Amino acid sequence: MDKRRLLFIGLTLLFLSIVYVMWASYETSSATYFSKNNSKQVIKDVEKLKKIEEESYDRIHMMTMDEIGYLPYSYEEIMKKYQTKEGLVEYFAASLFLNDQDLFLQSFTPEVISKDLFSEKEENKYKVIESFINTIRRNNTLTGVGYKTKSNLIGEQDDNKIMLVLKYGDRTVETEIELKKLNDYHDTDIHSIYVINTSVKDIIRSIEEKF
Repeated sequence: MDKRRLLFIGLTLLFLSIVYVMWASYETSSATYFSKNNSKQVIKDVEKLKKIEEESYDRIHMMTMDEIGYLPYSYEEIMKKYQTKEGLVEYFAASLFLNDQDLFLQSFTPEVISKDLFSEKEENKYKVIESFINTIRRNNTLTGVGYKTKSNLIGEQDDNKIMLVLKYGDRTVETEIELKKLNDYHDTDIHSIYVINTSVKDIIRSIEEKF
């Protein structure tokens, strides 16, 4: 092999290495954390959303065709909070700290959580969810749930992945999770929210490997 070809291969490998590092690096800033204290506000927000939806449903017969499908401003304000990655992590953290099976279930894509649930022999799927939650909480030693966004060296964030950061007392565990945006029934981005698209079992496996 001549020197020119070797030089070309060497430069190509160097270029690919630089590109990989730029796109695969995580920001080094500290993670945003949520504790049990944040969970109470999540429950309040969920209750408000339910109330607004129920009130809107009750008055649907009085609405015009243009009004149907649109919810009050207060609904939009609450929804904005949970349309972000930070909102998803806060919601997920609340499900863990409050041992809330419904919130936990809603934190994942239907396909992923269904596969995890039906891979277990236990017929009562809420017991399966409770088992998942307790395993992640590790005997109630979980004290914080946070995240780091994935970004390259020029500051562009990976929209589909974050590093989930779990604090157990003085110990911190990090595991990468994939996210997915779910749109509303109008199939638009207006009410789209982030949900976890990584298997619960994979998350648990990753946590246990680090202990």
